Amino acid sequence: MVEDTPLEIQIPDHLRGLDPLRVCIRPEHISLGRPGTGPGPAFTGTLASYAFLGQTVRSTIITPGGASLLVDLSTQEWLALKLAVGEAVAWRIQPGQAMIFADDGTALGHC
Repeated sequence: MVEDTPLEIQIPDHLRGLDPLRVCIRPEHISLGRPGTGPGPAFTGTLASYAFLGQTVRSTIITPGGASLLVDLSTQEWLALKLAVGEAVAWRIQPGQAMIFADDGTALGHC
């Protein structure tokens, strides 16, 4: 779940039945766009800030529940979006990029 929204992921067969599992996503493995665009369902949020870091732009998204999410995009992708602080955004986890960890912190695989 991301806040109160279920997150559908494909758990590898060898990890099924292990409980609990923690899913982590790196900032560069999140896609960002405008609401209503892009493939499939998306989560929503508000652009709180951004910083140019050379070839990358790191943005901070605030989810409806108040969580802070970092998203790294190439500068080219960022400039094409033409987003401003305070705007609504849609974000998606790129397929196959989530990392699965056991509750003790042991890395178990990707999903």
